[in-house]
Amino acid sequence: MTLDALAQSSLGSETVSRKIINQEQEKEERIIVQEYSFDETKGLISGGKKARHANIGLLGNKDLMDTPFSVSSYTSKYMEESQAITLSDAITQDPSVRSTSQEGGLLDSFSLRGFPGNEGNLGEVAFNGVYGIAPNYQLFPEYIDRVEVFKGPATFLYGMSPNHSVGGVINVISKRADAKNRTQLTTGYGSDNRFSGHIDTSRLIPLKDHEMLGIRFNGHYRTGDTPWHHQNKKEGAAALAPDYFSERFRSALDLLIQNQKVNAPVRPFMMKEGIPVPNAPGSGTNISQPWGWWHSSDQSVLLHSEYDLVNDITVFFNIGGAQTKVERLSDQIHLITSEAGDVKSTIKSFRFDIERYTLDAGLRSAFTTGYVDHQIALQTSLYHDRIAMSRLTGPEIFSNIYSPKWVTNPNLPAPGEVAKSSESQLSGLALADMLSIFDDRFQISAGLRYQKIQSDNFGKNHGRYDKSAFTPMLGLLVKPWEPVSLYANYTEGLSKGDIVPNDAKNAGEILPPYKSRQYEVGIKIEAGKTISTLSLFQITKPSAQPIGNQKDNSYYSADNEQRNRGVELNVSAEPWKGIRLMTGVSLIDARLTKISNSAKHKKALEGKRPVGVSAIQANAGIEYDVSRIQGLTLFSHVMHSGKQYVDLLNTQSIPAWTSVDIGGQYQTQFLKKNAKLHLNIKNLFDRNDWSGVASYRTFSQGSPRTLLLSAMLEF
Repeated sequence: MTLDALAQSSLGSETVSRKIINQEQEKEERIIVQEYSFDETKGLISGGKKARHANIGLLGNKDLMDTPFSVSSYTSKYMEESQAITLSDAITQDPSVRSTSQEGGLLDSFSLRGFPGNEGNLGEVAFNGVYGIAPNYQLFPEYIDRVEVFKGPATFLYGMSPNHSVGGVINVISKRADAKNRTQLTTGYGSDNRFSGHIDTSRLIPLKDHEMLGIRFNGHYRTGDTPWHHQNKKEGAAALAPDYFSERFRSALDLLIQNQKVNAPVRPFMMKEGIPVPNAPGSGTNISQPWGWWHSSDQSVLLHSEYDLVNDITVFFNIGGAQTKVERLSDQIHLITSEAGDVKSTIKSFRFDIERYTLDAGLRSAFTTGYVDHQIALQTSLYHDRIAMSRLTGPEIFSNIYSPKWVTNPNLPAPGEVAKSSESQLSGLALADMLSIFDDRFQISAGLRYQKIQSDNFGKNHGRYDKSAFTPMLGLLVKPWEPVSLYANYTEGLSKGDIVPNDAKNAGEILPPYKSRQYEVGIKIEAGKTISTLSLFQITKPSAQPIGNQKDNSYYSADNEQRNRGVELNVSAEPWKGIRLMTGVSLIDARLTKISNSAKHKKALEGKRPVGVSAIQANAGIEYDVSRIQGLTLFSHVMHSGKQYVDLLNTQSIPAWTSVDIGGQYQTQFLKKNAKLHLNIKNLFDRNDWSGVASYRTFSQGSPRTLLLSAMLEF
């Protein structure tokens, strides 16, 4: 298999690929593993912090200049230099993405193009292009090679999201062995009193008959007190990634174990109607009870294999699954009941068992008809999830966000046997054709996915549906000049309908699936070491709200619609040698455009901004290589988000905020080994802000100022 073919396969690496060369001129045939590293204009940009390629789901690995979509791809080097703690730290550099959860909390949830993602108890982060594998609530960067952010609905490309995400797809690519055999040891410290250790080791072993075996292992452990008051965390992960390659067959296995234990987990807030949102409490304030705790464990496995039937036809399959177990005892969401910051919450003891598995298979083929080149992809897929839950409810707690009050641990027992609460199965069939003419200067990507959705709710009021839908995709890309790509796309997204709350008249009913639609146009320009993307988009998504029904006004219907129109600009540049920029801005005009005729507050709601959508989000990052001190690099990152509404009537909001991070990296030699030292200060000015608003109208505290130090030694 050629290197170019490998780069287009699902196993292809965009920063480093493997190549088997048959040296015919030698007396004996030898297998040579040769490192193939793209230069900054071909494989990596922004000093290696971003990649030029991304896995575009069913379409495979693509150069971003040949993709009729807006995609960003952040590398492990970026995560290493920024000392990212969770996935959230790795992707909020993108102005289209914001975290809607708190750093000291239990999960990473996001807003993508103004729509929620990864909320609830079903993780929506794809792992090597597949749902149902990644740890359910949070991911750690230590085992991640790249984080890819695909913007817009992507049901056709990745299959239907497990929950309701339509604003985009976050896809993580696991670290694998490359041509550089390595062993790296990293130790770290973080305020207030947190220590960590990480090992990253890999080997690539040539075998006989043009075969190769690769193996990579990442393990890390982090423990200690965090910057949040009276909070302690212990977390660890082990990821093993073996590979096997031959001329026609390739296989990759991922085995992952991840555990977290958090004492006094930070919880989000909600507002009582009719009062303004008070100012955020002091930096690092944690009003959760000190005796509260959260334990979670994740186990994941994924096997991907490919076989070349002939030179231009490859068959592939993915099979894997994940299990998550959670136990927790803590005060639940804090309801703020007064402008003075009074809050009330309820103690609850929970147990969750979450099981997911996935299976897909298909083929890819390339051929030419006349002057037209085709790349065909066919895939059938199956995803299944099951949530079992039990809980016990304790007493209410009354406190204050400025003067927290501690109560005695009620010592609620652990709940008994967990009962199945919901079960879903998503199956589908997809076909895509990527056509190109004039040396790929004119490209059309078209496809259709048939998606079947079966879902059961086993709560107090049982609900079930069995629905299906078609989701098309059409993309157009034109290169009038070599450094310019003009593109347009139409995509659709499909998401599960909501389960109607228990206090509604039609409680327990599962509403029909929501179909979202996106229209997008854009331009990508490459000039030297600069790549810029300008996008204009519109996404519409139906939603459910309570509507008037006879006397109780509590019947739920999916007759409403949210429309987000936006402009995005992303620039990755090196304007002068040793100075690199990663900047961007996202402007979104989001509105509730359709409200059911019988909805409560219909006239008041029409035209309002949806909950949690900022009109402006901007990022600016700069990196400078200090010429007088070889190996020293300094960097700074500024992030800004505009005002966000907490309620549908737009009477309650959190103000705009700006955060500044700074840091530095020093590369040197220690004991004749390569070494790196990192220092980062997050939220340099220690601002007290509310940060993000989730779709459930919960909002979170911004992270306190945090000092991070690390030292890496490579053997």
